[in-house]
Amino acid sequence: MKNHHSFKVFIVEDDVWYGSMLQHYLSLNPEYEVKRFESPRDFFGQLHENPDVVTLDYSLPDCDGAEVLKKIKEHNPDIRVIVISGQEDVATAINLLKNRLHLDLRTADLEAETARVTGLGATRLTAEPIIEHGWRWHVLADPDGNEFCVLQPPAPPGAGPAADS
Repeated sequence: MKNHHSFKVFIVEDDVWYGSMLQHYLSLNPEYEVKRFESPRDFFGQLHENPDVVTLDYSLPDCDGAEVLKKIKEHNPDIRVIVISGQEDVATAINLLKNRLHLDLRTADLEAETARVTGLGATRLTAEPIIEHGWRWHVLADPDGNEFCVLQPPAPPGAGPAADS
C-alpha cells in the first residue's frame, strides 16, 4: 500500500551503477518513494507526478542537465533539484546557479578548491569550515550573490580521520 504522505524522489542518472546505488540508499528511508530514470525522455514522461526533489546528472545522453532543469522549473518551479555530476567547468556551474539552483562543489581538498573559486570571483561567507559528521564545507557566494558550498567528504574508512581545521 502506498504511503500518501511519502516524500517523492526522482533520480535522473544514466550511469546504471551509480543510479542504482543512489536509489538503494534513498529507498532505505521508508518515507521516501524513489524512482530512477536513465534518460530525460523517460523522466519527462513521469514529471506530471510532481516529485518533491529530483537528483539530476548533468551529462545525459538525450540532452544536458541545464535543459532538463529548465523543463522541470517550467513545469513546476517548486520542485527542488540537486545536480550530481563530475562537472568541472565553473562557467557551467554558474549558469546553473542562475536558474535558482543551490550548488555543492565536492572536492578532496577543501582549502585549495575554496582558494580556486575565490580567485575566480566568489566571496567566502564562512571564516572557518563548518564541520558535521566528518564533512567539512565553506559557504560562498558568486559575483551575483548566489550562495553555494564547497564540501570535502569524510575520509574513507581506513584512511584516517579528516582534519578538523
